Amino acid sequence: MHIVPLWDAKAGRMRDVVMPGVNLYRTLAARSGQYAGISEPEFGPEVTQSLGGVAITCPQWCRVTARRALAGGLVAEFTAREYWLKNYAVKGGKDKSTAPNAMWVTAEEMEGRALQPDADGAIDPAPSMHSPPAELLAQARAAAAEGVEAYRAFWRSAGTSSRKLLAAHHHDLKQTAVDAESALATDAVPGAPEAPEDAFVRESESVQWSRP
Repeated sequence: MHIVPLWDAKAGRMRDVVMPGVNLYRTLAARSGQYAGISEPEFGPEVTQSLGGVAITCPQWCRVTARRALAGGLVAEFTAREYWLKNYAVKGGKDKSTAPNAMWVTAEEMEGRALQPDADGAIDPAPSMHSPPAELLAQARAAAAEGVEAYRAFWRSAGTSSRKLLAAHHHDLKQTAVDAESALATDAVPGAPEAPEDAFVRESESVQWSRP
């Protein structure tokens, strides 16, 4: 939640308004167990216009698609397009200026941040957002500590978005699961089925990682 100062035209002054932030909606989506990822933002053509005497160049619109897992393995897609002019915050005040406020005309939040391309060549300005939540990582480690079958079951039920978040830890988690299995295993019986860890390694390595 954020406390945002907004101009109250009726009162003729600024007042603080409590508003939900985007992370609240991300948290609710993750807790639902039905979040199936979101597309990369797609931006419209850049346009230059004067707003309250301030020249602004920006994408005309931005479009993203959120995915929701439904019963029966179906995935529904919900696409929304937002226009910059309908969303930017005005300076307002007594003169009722239509110029963008300070947050919309500066880029202070990106100052000093290095933008590095990922394996797909795409630029991610906030790689920390893709780190697994502590609770998710703890669940993965607990499953791995119970052996290969327990971790395999966890991995299958985790969903694409959770697998993406756990990608950097997957190798170590697999090794933990194999080690736990070895500690419990008895001597192999001749003619026994393939060792579970071997099948698990092949299965997990077949997963194709892609940006959500």
